[in-house]
Amino acid sequence: MRFSTLVLLTVFVPVLAWGQAGALADLEGMVVDEAGAGIPGATLVVTNKETGVERRGETNAIGRYRIAALPASEYDLRVSKTGFATVERRGLVLQVGQVATVEITLPVATQVQQITVTEAAPMIETARHTVGAVVNRAEIDNLPINGRNFLDYARTVAGVTAQQSSGQGSGLSFNGQRGRSNNITVDGADNNGQLNGNTRLTMSQEAVREFQVVSNLFAPEFGNAGGGLVNVVSRSGSNQYQGNVFFFIRDESLDGRNAFATGADKPPFNRKNTGATLGGPWRRNKTFFFAAIEYMDRNESDITTISDSAVRTINSVLASRPIPNAGVKSITNGAFPVDRIDTLASLRIDHSFGPKDNVMFRYIFGQTRESNGGGVGIGQLVDVSGGGGQKGRDQSFLGSWTHVFTPTLLGETRVQFAPRRLTQYANDPIGPRVTISGVATWGRSANFPVLLDEGRWQFTQSFSKQLGRHYFKFGTDIQDIRAHTSFPSNFGGTFSFASLNDFVAGRVNQFSQGFGNPDIRLPDTLLGFYFQDTYRPTEKLSLTYGVRYDYDMQPQGIPRDRNNPIEAGLQDGIHRDANNIAPRVGITYNPDGKGRLLIRTGYGLFYDKIFLLVARNALIARSTLTLASAQATEQLTRGAFPQSRLFPTGFALPRPSLNLVDSNIEIPYSQHSTFGVERAIGNNWMVGGAYVFVRGVQGLWARNVNLAPPIVLTAENAASLGVARPTPQQIGRRYYGSARRLDPNYNNIFVVASDASSTYSAGTLTVQKRFSRGLQFRANYTLSRTIDFCGDFTQAEAPADTYDMRSERGLSDQHQKHRFTLTGVYELPWKNRIYGNWMLSTHWVLRSGVPSTVTVGSDVNGDGNNNDRPFVGAYTLGRNTSIGYASHVVDVRLSKVIPLREKMKLQILAEAFNVQNRVNYNSRNLTWGTDLQPRDTLYQVQGAASPRQIQMGLKFAW
Repeated sequence: MRFSTLVLLTVFVPVLAWGQAGALADLEGMVVDEAGAGIPGATLVVTNKETGVERRGETNAIGRYRIAALPASEYDLRVSKTGFATVERRGLVLQVGQVATVEITLPVATQVQQITVTEAAPMIETARHTVGAVVNRAEIDNLPINGRNFLDYARTVAGVTAQQSSGQGSGLSFNGQRGRSNNITVDGADNNGQLNGNTRLTMSQEAVREFQVVSNLFAPEFGNAGGGLVNVVSRSGSNQYQGNVFFFIRDESLDGRNAFATGADKPPFNRKNTGATLGGPWRRNKTFFFAAIEYMDRNESDITTISDSAVRTINSVLASRPIPNAGVKSITNGAFPVDRIDTLASLRIDHSFGPKDNVMFRYIFGQTRESNGGGVGIGQLVDVSGGGGQKGRDQSFLGSWTHVFTPTLLGETRVQFAPRRLTQYANDPIGPRVTISGVATWGRSANFPVLLDEGRWQFTQSFSKQLGRHYFKFGTDIQDIRAHTSFPSNFGGTFSFASLNDFVAGRVNQFSQGFGNPDIRLPDTLLGFYFQDTYRPTEKLSLTYGVRYDYDMQPQGIPRDRNNPIEAGLQDGIHRDANNIAPRVGITYNPDGKGRLLIRTGYGLFYDKIFLLVARNALIARSTLTLASAQATEQLTRGAFPQSRLFPTGFALPRPSLNLVDSNIEIPYSQHSTFGVERAIGNNWMVGGAYVFVRGVQGLWARNVNLAPPIVLTAENAASLGVARPTPQQIGRRYYGSARRLDPNYNNIFVVASDASSTYSAGTLTVQKRFSRGLQFRANYTLSRTIDFCGDFTQAEAPADTYDMRSERGLSDQHQKHRFTLTGVYELPWKNRIYGNWMLSTHWVLRSGVPSTVTVGSDVNGDGNNNDRPFVGAYTLGRNTSIGYASHVVDVRLSKVIPLREKMKLQILAEAFNVQNRVNYNSRNLTWGTDLQPRDTLYQVQGAASPRQIQMGLKFAW
């Protein structure tokens, strides 16, 4: 393949109509005579140019055809009918999720017996209802990517941003929805963790053919996602043996300096990626294989930004009054090591039994070992002792079978088994954990250690039928999941202090510790059924409608205390929501009938999931004991922290806290609607605009239901409420107090319920240029506003005032008012052997700041949560009212291909991430303090994204 031909494919292609198989593509259209009348009974033969495999079809009584479930590839289409000339259409590139419309005119057979047509695909796809894009193989090969995680390319699509909320998830937010609310599929099978919604290890970037990103109005055959869909397709072999060997390297000597690094030398940073691929025919035109392996070794650094003065003060206290048997004797700041080793391997085998039957087997293996990485919550104001490491292994075995019953009836079957195992450990295995609000945190994390074993069986079956101008599709998706988790949450105990002075004086604001059996087994079964129809009343108008039904058989057997009036009304298990009916409809209209202008609109309901984390938390947190505010100060420390005895004589055993699940909990869902217009300009330009609205309903939210109605705290009643030394931020505040509980036998009772909602409203503008004259690019601008009540369902996201939950409504963690992305590839015009084959590519992401919440830093209202917001004059500061710094990141890549022999080449490349070396601050001190005036450290920056980093690479391909 010529170098320029490879670049020609480097273009985002819009996602097309519903009705396609999940990991495949469809070809449809009309076959007409020269007068425009449909020709029934015409024979169509579509040939995969890479494998030689053929599929056959036939037009129906009105001349319409549809050849479904074609693997993404380049095809030749041959159409014939007795009495007419044969027409061959060459070079049809089909992409994952696409329904390509190709209209064929057969002239009457005279002296011309065959006509061959080769032309580029139209810039506008007239059947498209969805909002999104396809990232193809050439795009993955040629654009710069920091970290070689191909899913990061999804962030260049309008409406897709990096996940900002604290909970685990996919790392992506679609249309302001939570990062847990997406579905990542690989070859049509789910690739998500059912416990917490995170994305499992997949495969090497070299093993990905392309992937589809759908942010709005995906088809009824896709479920279990209220946000968006990423549909990944693995590479398959062809009739030509091909492969590569590659090596990428980074080193701190080439990089910029972190703005928070101290000392004369740069913190260590070294990363190496090595790997290879091999694909080809096992038996030409019949059996093909593709294998890939990649090994990544990272020896890097991160920064702790605890101030020098705080480190000295804390270490002085720890040295003079050591905690008995504690695991941490001192803390540090500055650089600390971050190490990670990943191994990714995959194998895919395809076999064709003939035009009617094709099978595929695919295996994925992923293994990681990490120490102090990004998922353990250290750096900035958290000492390295507060982190840990993890070891993980993910596997996926997938088989699929496509069978053509008749030219108008097709069936597709998939079976997947996907086991995973994850273990996480704490750097400090003993504890306790100590937090000084806005100053420093150290010691064993409340979230470590963790053991997770999860096994997933998935079976999907679909049938497609063409009938006149209708194309029907229906099917089922059944998943059986078995999870085993061990999570000794907060078993080491946690001390919280409102300020550094309180720590020095030994005044504990809060103490909590978990007890009990952390070993939990969680079964779950997901059932999904769908029906959809694509109707073409005219060639200008397309209507797609359908419905999906999902049923989640949540874990049962969660024990309840029938003597507790709060628990007595709850059921023994997670409520099984049975009314999850999701209708969806999309309309496209092509006014000129030539594909130059497209108007599209649509609406749909999309149900999310209730993750097993909800049930796990309800089971493991039944034995957590919490001492809050005055109770902690007066009973636990009895003078100064720490004591020689953790629990002094006369210590009163605190009341336990509980995590429960509301009996009427419902599966969250979102309502998606969109209206858009696209216009083709010339043969290679397209501009488009769209309005997108998404409303999230029944979002999961945790709140404390054991709080008695609050009393305004004054200087006069403070003592009677158990507050011996009220702070300025407590006077005049609605106060609960640890003694004031509806059920006096318990302290806090957090219930997860379907109480939250969200709205996302956005306008998008897209300009796209297809490759011509050596240049292609795609630019997106999004102006949006996202509002919600909470970012997740964990206790950290509970309302600051349970009796005033509406005050939580504000800008979402995911809100980004302005966002601009650009990807581009430019083939430098030099053509001779020495100076030719140079390519320059770039990837820009420019966005406005994201919102965050300023807090007092301690539990000043006595509800057991340290998320209280400060008084500012006569008002209480709202949630997410502080907007952070904007981020501008420009990545570039320069590469040269050196031809060696026939079909052999060497590619040399250099990539620069954040090439302008801009300091993109990503963390600030958001602790106000307990006085009416804020601390001097409020809004002080605590961290920044990576400085400029350089990566060099070599790739030998054949």
